[in-house]
Amino acid sequence: MAAKPPTEEDERRTAERDDAKVWGERAPQGRLWVLELDSGRARMVDGLGDRHVVEVAQRPDGGPLAILSWATPEPDPGCLACEVHAVDLDTGKVQALGEAASQASSPTWWRADGAWHLCYLATTLPGPVGGRAVFDLAVPEIGSPGEHRNLTSGMTVCPSGLAQVAAGPPLALFADGLDTAIYRLDPETRRFQPVCSVEGLLAWLTASTAGEVVAAAASTAYQPLDIHAGRPDRLVRLSDTRPETREIEWGSRNASPTRRPTGWISTGC
Repeated sequence: MAAKPPTEEDERRTAERDDAKVWGERAPQGRLWVLELDSGRARMVDGLGDRHVVEVAQRPDGGPLAILSWATPEPDPGCLACEVHAVDLDTGKVQALGEAASQASSPTWWRADGAWHLCYLATTLPGPVGGRAVFDLAVPEIGSPGEHRNLTSGMTVCPSGLAQVAAGPPLALFADGLDTAIYRLDPETRRFQPVCSVEGLLAWLTASTAGEVVAAAASTAYQPLDIHAGRPDRLVRLSDTRPETREIEWGSRNASPTRRPTGWISTGC
């Protein structure tokens, strides 16, 4: 995913330092490019027309790419006109999967009942301000895509991230008060079930093939943001970006005498 190469007009404006910006004019359009390994050449996938490509996710079996696109790269109107597509890189065929809910992000593939599904995060109606939800649709090999269904309707916690699991249903992060919970989608009920709770903030979750090992950026009221990995209920810090903060005596965020700073992310299922 990258912008189109600069035109002669773009190069002229850069050389002359003509950098005035006008809303709606000359905004860089995100495009989908394919690098041909044999020739080293890059070709642009043109089946998406003038849509601005914002996110891409490869299907785990090497099948089509899931694409989220905006009508324009300008963020305000773009976030209200998001569409979902599946692109076959071998043929260049683009399958329209319908309009996504507002501010869609994190396209995530998973498989159930012999068919591929696609999840994504988005803001619930009427938008653009509202709670986040996980939406899901079936992506058939032939025929029309399924309805975009809200999988988190009625839940008392708000999803904040999705992680694709190659050999199973996706994992998701949910904001739970000041902490974060890891959930996994139950393919039978199509509802998210809790896996464990993690103290503090967890973000940018990724998962192993079966989802048994995860990695994420995590922080607490006493620890700066660092990379952690391991079983969801046994995350271990791998990076140490701010060792000097261990010399600071932090105030407690609650009155519980049993809650104290720790060198690891405190978790429990």
